[in-house]
Amino acid sequence: EKTIIGHSQRSLFGYQTDGLFQNQAEVDAHAEQPGKGIGRVRYIDLNGDGKIDPLDQDWLGTSLPKAEYGVNVDLGYKNWSMSIFMQGVAGKKDYDGWWWFATRVDNGMNFGKASLDAWTSNNTGSTIPALSLVNANDEGRSSDISITNHSYFKVRSLQLAYSLPQNVLQVIRLQQLRIYLLGENLILLKDNNGINKYWGPDPEHGYNNPLPVSVTLGLQLTF
Repeated sequence: EKTIIGHSQRSLFGYQTDGLFQNQAEVDAHAEQPGKGIGRVRYIDLNGDGKIDPLDQDWLGTSLPKAEYGVNVDLGYKNWSMSIFMQGVAGKKDYDGWWWFATRVDNGMNFGKASLDAWTSNNTGSTIPALSLVNANDEGRSSDISITNHSYFKVRSLQLAYSLPQNVLQVIRLQQLRIYLLGENLILLKDNNGINKYWGPDPEHGYNNPLPVSVTLGLQLTF
Protein backbone atom coordinates (compact mmCIF):
# COMPACT_ATOMS: atom_id res chain seq x y z
CA GLU A 1 0.00 0.00 0.00
CA LYS A 2 1.26 3.44 -0.95
CA THR A 3 0.52 6.74 0.78
CA ILE A 4 1.25 10.35 -0.08
CA ILE A 5 3.33 10.85 3.10
CA GLY A 6 6.85 11.86 2.17
CA HIS A 7 5.93 12.68 -1.43
CA SER A 8 4.86 15.84 -3.19
CA GLN A 9 1.13 16.42 -3.58
CA ARG A 10 1.90 16.63 -7.30
CA SER A 11 3.35 13.13 -7.37
CA LEU A 12 2.56 10.79 -10.27
CA PHE A 13 1.58 7.26 -9.37
CA GLY A 14 0.86 4.27 -11.57
CA TYR A 15 2.25 1.38 -13.56
CA GLN A 16 5.65 1.13 -15.21
CA THR A 17 5.73 -0.19 -18.76
CA ASP A 18 8.26 -2.11 -20.81
CA GLY A 19 7.33 -1.40 -24.41
CA LEU A 20 4.96 -3.51 -26.49
CA PHE A 21 4.68 -7.27 -26.88
CA GLN A 22 6.37 -8.19 -30.18
CA ASN A 23 5.43 -11.86 -30.51
CA GLN A 24 3.45 -14.65 -28.86
CA ALA A 25 6.54 -15.99 -27.06
CA GLU A 26 6.89 -12.69 -25.19
CA VAL A 27 3.20 -12.74 -24.33
CA ASP A 28 3.39 -16.31 -22.99
CA ALA A 29 6.52 -15.62 -20.94
CA HIS A 30 5.09 -12.53 -19.26
CA ALA A 31 3.24 -12.33 -15.96
CA GLU A 32 -0.51 -12.82 -15.85
CA GLN A 33 -1.92 -9.66 -17.40
CA PRO A 34 -5.58 -9.62 -18.50
CA GLY A 35 -5.83 -8.41 -22.09
CA LYS A 36 -2.16 -8.91 -22.93
CA GLY A 37 -1.37 -9.71 -26.54
CA ILE A 38 0.89 -8.97 -29.48
CA GLY A 39 1.13 -5.22 -30.03
CA ARG A 40 -0.27 -4.43 -26.59
CA VAL A 41 1.42 -2.50 -23.77
CA ARG A 42 3.55 -4.64 -21.45
CA TYR A 43 3.28 -3.66 -17.78
CA ILE A 44 6.09 -4.49 -15.35
CA ASP A 45 5.49 -6.97 -12.53
CA LEU A 46 7.24 -4.87 -9.89
CA ASN A 47 6.57 -7.14 -6.92
CA GLY A 48 7.38 -10.33 -8.83
CA ASP A 49 4.22 -12.22 -7.88
CA GLY A 50 3.55 -13.33 -11.44
CA LYS A 51 0.53 -11.09 -12.07
CA ILE A 52 -0.17 -7.48 -12.96
CA ASP A 53 -2.47 -5.86 -10.42
CA PRO A 54 -2.72 -2.60 -8.41
CA LEU A 55 0.12 -3.76 -6.12
CA ASP A 56 2.51 -3.24 -9.06
CA GLN A 57 1.96 0.52 -9.07
CA ASP A 58 4.71 2.84 -7.89
CA TRP A 59 5.77 6.48 -7.80
CA LEU A 60 6.54 7.75 -11.29
CA GLY A 61 7.88 11.19 -10.46
CA THR A 62 6.18 14.53 -9.98
CA SER A 63 4.39 17.01 -12.19
CA LEU A 64 6.23 19.92 -10.60
CA PRO A 65 8.41 21.74 -13.17
CA LYS A 66 12.12 22.18 -12.66
CA ALA A 67 11.85 25.86 -13.57
CA GLU A 68 9.33 28.52 -14.50
CA TYR A 69 10.61 31.68 -16.16
CA GLY A 70 9.56 34.89 -17.80
CA VAL A 71 11.37 37.55 -19.82
CA ASN A 72 10.11 41.07 -20.48
CA VAL A 73 12.04 43.21 -22.98
CA ASP A 74 11.38 46.90 -23.72
CA LEU A 75 13.29 48.58 -26.54
CA GLY A 76 13.12 52.09 -27.93
CA TYR A 77 14.71 54.00 -30.80
CA LYS A 78 13.73 57.58 -31.55
CA ASN A 79 9.96 57.47 -31.98
CA TRP A 80 9.74 53.70 -32.19
CA SER A 81 9.21 51.31 -29.31
CA MET A 82 8.89 47.57 -28.99
CA SER A 83 7.99 45.38 -26.04
CA ILE A 84 8.04 41.58 -25.81
CA PHE A 85 6.83 39.35 -23.01
CA MET A 86 7.96 35.72 -23.10
CA GLN A 87 7.21 32.98 -20.58
CA GLY A 88 7.80 29.28 -20.22
CA VAL A 89 8.01 26.14 -18.11
CA ALA A 90 10.95 23.73 -18.20
CA GLY A 91 11.35 20.16 -16.98
CA LYS A 92 7.67 19.48 -16.43
CA LYS A 93 6.19 16.00 -16.99
CA ASP A 94 2.62 14.97 -16.36
CA TYR A 95 -0.12 12.63 -17.51
CA ASP A 96 -1.18 13.46 -21.05
CA GLY A 97 -4.84 12.72 -21.66
CA TRP A 98 -4.36 13.59 -25.31
CA TRP A 99 -2.16 10.50 -25.69
CA TRP A 100 -5.21 8.27 -25.50
CA PHE A 101 -7.21 10.22 -28.08
CA ALA A 102 -4.26 10.71 -30.42
CA THR A 103 -3.20 7.06 -30.56
CA ARG A 104 -6.49 5.14 -30.37
CA VAL A 105 -9.28 3.79 -32.44
CA ASP A 106 -12.10 3.41 -29.92
CA ASN A 107 -15.88 3.19 -30.15
CA GLY A 108 -15.59 3.04 -33.91
CA MET A 109 -13.91 6.45 -34.22
CA ASN A 110 -10.39 7.36 -35.25
CA PHE A 111 -9.21 9.96 -32.75
CA GLY A 112 -5.82 10.90 -34.13
CA LYS A 113 -3.47 10.61 -37.07
CA ALA A 114 -0.87 8.99 -34.79
CA SER A 115 -2.96 5.82 -35.07
CA LEU A 116 -1.64 5.55 -38.63
CA ASP A 117 1.74 4.72 -37.07
CA ALA A 118 0.38 2.14 -34.61
CA TRP A 119 2.10 -1.19 -34.07
CA THR A 120 1.64 -3.80 -36.80
CA SER A 121 3.68 -6.81 -37.82
CA ASN A 122 5.25 -4.55 -40.45
CA ASN A 123 5.79 -1.67 -38.05
CA THR A 124 7.25 -3.33 -34.96
CA GLY A 125 9.36 -0.33 -33.99
CA SER A 126 6.31 1.75 -33.10
CA THR A 127 5.68 2.82 -29.51
CA ILE A 128 1.95 3.17 -30.23
CA PRO A 129 -0.11 0.10 -29.32
CA ALA A 130 -1.84 -1.88 -32.06
CA LEU A 131 -5.25 -0.55 -32.99
CA SER A 132 -8.26 -2.15 -31.38
CA LEU A 133 -11.95 -1.40 -30.96
CA VAL A 134 -11.82 -2.75 -27.40
CA ASN A 135 -9.57 -1.90 -24.46
CA ALA A 136 -9.09 -5.34 -22.98
CA ASN A 137 -5.57 -4.46 -21.80
CA ASP A 138 -6.76 -1.38 -19.90
CA GLU A 139 -4.21 0.88 -21.57
CA GLY A 140 -5.91 4.01 -20.30
CA ARG A 141 -4.74 3.27 -16.75
CA SER A 142 -2.23 5.58 -15.08
CA SER A 143 1.19 4.55 -16.31
CA ASP A 144 4.45 6.01 -17.51
CA ILE A 145 3.48 5.47 -21.15
CA SER A 146 1.07 8.42 -20.90
CA ILE A 147 3.48 10.71 -19.05
CA THR A 148 4.82 13.24 -21.54
CA ASN A 149 6.84 16.43 -21.68
CA HIS A 150 4.66 19.37 -20.64
CA SER A 151 7.43 21.96 -21.00
CA TYR A 152 6.68 24.93 -23.23
CA PHE A 153 7.84 28.38 -24.31
CA LYS A 154 5.45 31.13 -25.33
CA VAL A 155 5.65 34.61 -26.75
CA ARG A 156 2.72 36.02 -24.78
CA SER A 157 2.74 39.46 -26.35
CA LEU A 158 4.67 41.51 -28.86
CA GLN A 159 3.93 45.20 -29.39
CA LEU A 160 5.43 47.55 -31.95
CA ALA A 161 4.52 51.25 -31.67
CA TYR A 162 5.29 54.56 -33.34
CA SER A 163 4.70 57.97 -31.75
CA LEU A 164 4.53 61.06 -33.92
CA PRO A 165 7.31 63.59 -33.18
CA GLN A 166 6.51 66.75 -31.25
CA ASN A 167 6.91 69.10 -34.20
CA VAL A 168 4.19 67.21 -36.08
CA LEU A 169 1.96 67.05 -33.02
CA GLN A 170 2.14 70.83 -32.62
CA VAL A 171 0.93 71.31 -36.17
CA ILE A 172 -2.09 69.02 -35.72
CA ARG A 173 -2.66 70.29 -32.15
CA LEU A 174 -2.32 67.00 -30.33
CA GLN A 175 -0.33 66.13 -27.23
CA GLN A 176 0.23 62.57 -28.41
CA LEU A 177 -0.59 60.32 -31.35
CA ARG A 178 0.61 56.78 -31.05
CA ILE A 179 0.01 53.93 -33.49
CA TYR A 180 0.64 50.39 -32.30
CA LEU A 181 0.40 46.83 -33.49
CA LEU A 182 -0.13 44.25 -30.74
CA GLY A 183 0.11 40.49 -31.18
CA GLU A 184 -0.83 38.06 -28.40
CA ASN A 185 -0.10 34.34 -28.08
CA LEU A 186 1.94 34.50 -31.27
CA ILE A 187 4.37 31.62 -30.66
CA LEU A 188 4.09 28.33 -28.78
CA LEU A 189 7.02 25.92 -28.69
CA LYS A 190 6.54 22.46 -27.17
CA ASP A 191 7.90 18.95 -27.54
CA ASN A 192 6.55 17.66 -30.87
CA ASN A 193 8.90 14.74 -31.41
CA GLY A 194 10.05 11.55 -29.73
CA ILE A 195 8.43 9.22 -27.22
CA ASN A 196 7.91 12.01 -24.66
CA LYS A 197 6.15 14.42 -27.04
CA TYR A 198 3.06 16.24 -25.84
CA TRP A 199 0.15 15.11 -28.01
CA GLY A 200 -2.29 17.97 -27.42
CA PRO A 201 -2.28 21.52 -28.78
CA ASP A 202 -1.15 23.31 -25.59
CA PRO A 203 0.42 21.70 -22.49
CA GLU A 204 -0.48 24.71 -20.36
CA HIS A 205 -4.22 24.29 -20.86
CA GLY A 206 -4.60 20.52 -21.13
CA TYR A 207 -8.05 19.58 -22.41
CA ASN A 208 -9.18 23.21 -22.55
CA ASN A 209 -8.96 25.11 -25.81
CA PRO A 210 -5.60 26.89 -26.26
CA LEU A 211 -5.57 30.67 -26.14
CA PRO A 212 -6.22 32.08 -29.63
CA VAL A 213 -3.70 34.14 -31.54
CA SER A 214 -4.87 37.74 -31.74
CA VAL A 215 -3.55 40.79 -33.60
CA THR A 216 -4.71 44.29 -32.73
CA LEU A 217 -4.05 47.54 -34.60
CA GLY A 218 -4.61 50.51 -32.33
CA LEU A 219 -4.45 54.27 -32.24
CA GLN A 220 -3.96 56.35 -29.08
CA LEU A 221 -4.80 60.05 -29.16
CA THR A 222 -4.22 62.62 -26.44
CA PHE A 223 -5.69 66.10 -26.99
